[in-house]
Amino acid sequence: MLRLADGHVNLLGFLEGSREVPLRWSSTTLSAEPSPEEWRSIQYFRIRAREYLANVDDLGLGRRRTLSVNSGGERVAVSASSYPGRHRAKSLYLDFRHFVADREPSKFEKVVNLLRRHLRANEPLQKFLPKLKHEFANPQNGNIEVAGDKRPISELINIWFNTEFFHAGRADQMLERERWLKVMEDESVHHLMFWAVVGAAHEVKTLYACIKDLDQSGTRAVNCPDLRIIER
Repeated sequence: MLRLADGHVNLLGFLEGSREVPLRWSSTTLSAEPSPEEWRSIQYFRIRAREYLANVDDLGLGRRRTLSVNSGGERVAVSASSYPGRHRAKSLYLDFRHFVADREPSKFEKVVNLLRRHLRANEPLQKFLPKLKHEFANPQNGNIEVAGDKRPISELINIWFNTEFFHAGRADQMLERERWLKVMEDESVHHLMFWAVVGAAHEVKTLYACIKDLDQSGTRAVNCPDLRIIER
C-alpha cells in the first residue's frame, strides 16, 4: 500500500479511511514528459499548496465551521463562525489567489488539465481529476441570494481581490463592488469570502497528494486515491 509520507504537508491518514475500512492509494506514471512550462506549474503548485495549507492549519479552525445567512434586513448579513478578522484573513487570500489567478502557473485548473493531458485515457485519475476540479470550484461557485437574485461567490471574490486586496480595480469593477455593498453589509462580504477560501483546503491538499512525488529529473509517478473514492 502506498503511504503518503511528506516532509512538508501532514498527509498522515489522509483519504486512507479507517482501520476497519482502509482506503488505499496507488501510483501510476505519466505517459509523456511534461514541457518545461508544465513542470514549472507543477513545482509552483506544490510550493503554493504548502504555504496555503500551513496557513489554514495555523488558523486552528478544526472541522466545525458554520455559516449563518440572514436575508431579512435591508442588506444581507453573513457570519462565519471561524472568521479571524480582515488582516489575518488577508494573509490567507494572498496564498489562495495563486490557485485562481489566470496568469499564475499554479492555477488549480491549469495543473489538473496538464495532468490529464499526460495520463493515459483509461487511467482512473482521468475520472477523478474533473471531479476534483469541480469540488475545488464549488465553495466559490456556490450562490448567495441577494435582492432576489442568485449571485456566484466567485464573482464577489474576484471583485474584492481586484479592488481591495491586491489591485486598485478598474472602473467597472469598482461599480460592481458598489452594487454588492448596496445589498450586502461590508463585514458580511469578508465573512463569506473567508468561508469560501477555507472551503477549498481539502481539494488543494488532494491535488498536492497526487503530484507530490513528480520529479523532473527522476520519477513521473502520480498518486491515485482509492477507486472507491473515485467511483462514489
